[in-house]
Parts: sequence; structure tokens; C-alpha cells
Amino acid sequence: PGETCRHYEYTCPSQCTENWPHDITVIADFLHMHAIGSQMWTTVNRAAMEPITLNRIDYWAVNFQSFTPVGSQGANTPGDGLVIKRGDRINTHCVYNNPTQ
Repeated sequence: PGETCRHYEYTCPSQCTENWPHDITVIADFLHMHAIGSQMWTTVNRAAMEPITLNRIDYWAVNFQSFTPVGSQGANTPGDGLVIKRGDRINTHCVYNNPTQ
């Protein structure tokens, strides 16, 4: 009670991606929130590596949403997409600002 900003983290664990039949290549990303969203980002976490930011929006505007090209090092980098490997963990973070709650 009394908090206006709340951070939520959602995880696709490595135990889930290990069951994929093959690695996948992400060529674009579309982050989506509603009016009370204020910030959102997704990371790919691989053993013995720094997390790779798949996409990040620090100042959310509900009327400005679009696909973001994804390169070999994440959002808006050169390359033909980011390979998410079997066993990678994917985390999506959402920050909501709801001053009425």
C-alpha cells in the first residue's frame, strides 16, 4: 500500500528452453504494456556470460509501440538476429506506475 511503482520479473527458465528442439534466432522484438507501464526490458542469460539485453524501453509511452530490430548483440545492433540457445534463461522485467493504488 502506498507504493506507486512496482517491478515484476517473469522468467522462462533454462529448464524450459532445454526442451526446445533447436536454438531459435530472434530478428525483432515487440515489447507491449498498457497505460500504467513505465519501463520494460528483456534479457537473455547464458551460463558464464553477461546477460544480453534483447530489448529495453526506459520511458514507456503507450501510443508509441513498434517492433525493434534485434542483431547479434541484442536490440538495435548489427547482425542477422540473436540466437537464443537451448538452456538459456529469458527474463522480462516490467515496471508499472499506478498512483491510484
